[in-house]
Amino acid sequence: MTDTTLTAAATIALLTAAPMTASAADTKDNEVSGLVVPFNEMGDTSAGRFAVARDAIALPDDLGEVKLFRDHSNAGGSPVGYATHAEIKDDGLYMSFHVADTPDGKAAMADVRARVRDALSVELREFEMDGDTIVSGSLSAVALVPVPAYRRARVEPSRAATLASSLSSPLLTASKSEGISLANVSAALMASAAGHDLDNSLTAALQQVKSTTSQASTQAEWLGELWDGGAYKRRIIPTLTSRALKSDKMKGWKWVKRPEIADYAGDLAAIASNELEVKEVEVSASRLAAGHKFDRKHIDFNDSEFMQSYLAAMRDSYARKSDAKAGAFVVAEAAKVAKTKELTGKNILESMAIANETIEDSLEVSPTTYLVNPADRRALIEITNNTAPAYLDLLGIDPKKLIPFKSVPKKTLIAYAKPAITYGELGSTPIRVNALDIANGGSDEAMFGYYALMVNDDRGIAQVKFS
Repeated sequence: MTDTTLTAAATIALLTAAPMTASAADTKDNEVSGLVVPFNEMGDTSAGRFAVARDAIALPDDLGEVKLFRDHSNAGGSPVGYATHAEIKDDGLYMSFHVADTPDGKAAMADVRARVRDALSVELREFEMDGDTIVSGSLSAVALVPVPAYRRARVEPSRAATLASSLSSPLLTASKSEGISLANVSAALMASAAGHDLDNSLTAALQQVKSTTSQASTQAEWLGELWDGGAYKRRIIPTLTSRALKSDKMKGWKWVKRPEIADYAGDLAAIASNELEVKEVEVSASRLAAGHKFDRKHIDFNDSEFMQSYLAAMRDSYARKSDAKAGAFVVAEAAKVAKTKELTGKNILESMAIANETIEDSLEVSPTTYLVNPADRRALIEITNNTAPAYLDLLGIDPKKLIPFKSVPKKTLIAYAKPAITYGELGSTPIRVNALDIANGGSDEAMFGYYALMVNDDRGIAQVKFS
């Protein structure tokens, strides 16, 4: 089952640059080239830490459609060139770019040789993710950026030195200080809003303005979404037998009266026989869903950070809720078993041994998972090497298999073998659905999930109370 699949019609700027080289040959003074994105390496993106699969990136038929920007296009960057060559190698996608002979292009080349913006970063559209890996996406642009995600993402020193000696830019020539005017102050503030250095733009014009007398000379740093905890990893569902749901019902059958072999006298005597009985088991799929209506501005202004965070939060919620449902099902089924077979032990370790014996005697398999209340697992800290029983391995007792689950009653151990319980889920769950609400200028986003739980054999489940 793949619970982390995401399809998004958005742009993502990957700061996964790799070593960039800029050639200074006679005919290539205005070209840069390098590894624009490595494959199967984690990198910091505008939507989190992701890797890019080898065959993920689709290139346009006309490579010139891929533009080179000085800073990312969604951060006020300006186009300075276009792609001329691309090659997919084992370690990543390599590209070359022609830089235009324009003021912005010259500034970009000056940045490269000065090692100010000496890293490459891709922009992908309509990308799809599987877990933490981008598996498909269309390359729309590449940007020259100052800070790569990897230390090796820098211009090679020898190449940088060559550029410094062979290229020059009038943009780097100092000119006399200009007086303050509404025009140059406005231009500087616009540059700051686009992410450029405010100090370099305003120092000469505002020499007499101090930060203590004017708040206009400082800007708060935008941090984006703040950390609020890690993504949830399901703990209960992986311990159950997993099946893909192919309809809204899950069916099977089980023995009520099994065939039995008996002694046989021989000499043409009648052989033993016994009554056989089976029964059908059927469960219906349950559903989880949620949806929200958004103002179209999040789509029209390409607010990819917010929408990606929203979708990730929805997937995280689904993982938590579905795992809790599975755990609650196991607890309820264990309580049913306990009504017909009451088991007690002195402590957690002895209870694990009792559960092992009970399930092994019935099915010849050992429990694979044990659920306990978090407070009871915490009590294990009181056990030392001197007080722990000597033959835990012999009895098949492994405290590492204990999973804390709040729904388990205190002083209770629940043990089960993985084949005893089946968890079915629609393969593409959770399913993302979106639709335009044209009349109200909105966009509806929702996610749906389908799951089903079934006990294959309750003899593979045991509940033990301990004091």
